[in-house]
Amino acid sequence: MNPTNKKVTEKIFETCSKFCSIVLTISCQYAKIHLDIKLCTTIIKGDFDMYIPEIPNNGLKTQLEELVCIARKAANESEKIRLKFEFNPPATDEEINVLEKTLNFSLPLGYREFLQFSNGAQLCGQTAEFENINSVIDMNKTKITLGFPSKYIAIASFIGDGELLCFSKETGGFIRWFDGNETYFDTFYDLFEMIIRRIKSKVEDYIDL
Repeated sequence: MNPTNKKVTEKIFETCSKFCSIVLTISCQYAKIHLDIKLCTTIIKGDFDMYIPEIPNNGLKTQLEELVCIARKAANESEKIRLKFEFNPPATDEEINVLEKTLNFSLPLGYREFLQFSNGAQLCGQTAEFENINSVIDMNKTKITLGFPSKYIAIASFIGDGELLCFSKETGGFIRWFDGNETYFDTFYDLFEMIIRRIKSKVEDYIDL
């Protein structure tokens, strides 16, 4: 090979190497983005970062989509303390199994589906604060407060005034409990719909729904 052809060949090889490097870099970045999507870890950038887990395709999906939509809109508002939303990574099947074994009770379907979305959550400040699995276990080991029925399992606090959200180990239904006063909900979906309505009434002065 003469010197001129050799230089041309080397130049072509160098150019191809650079091109392949660029393609590889883009491919890796795309793969990372794709992996992030697969992991469904969404970070909302605003005055603060908010993690939003993937919404599972289950019976709670529509309500969770509505909740997340509100949370996104509230993320940049100046009233961020009152409107704060905070989600956790989903509970694993193993964590859910530990909870069921500890309670000696199979979790109602809707509540199980919520845990599969977020293992505990703060929803619009003190509107509803769902405990994570470890906290649910700890708080139900002893009598929660005077008059609280032993057949109930507390899973969240509500509106910050001492009210509790619970489910019954006898019926699987859900209860809004406060100082002996009880409001019943047949399913977690009914309870969650009430929570979303309460959140909407709280945020409507700050964001467009």
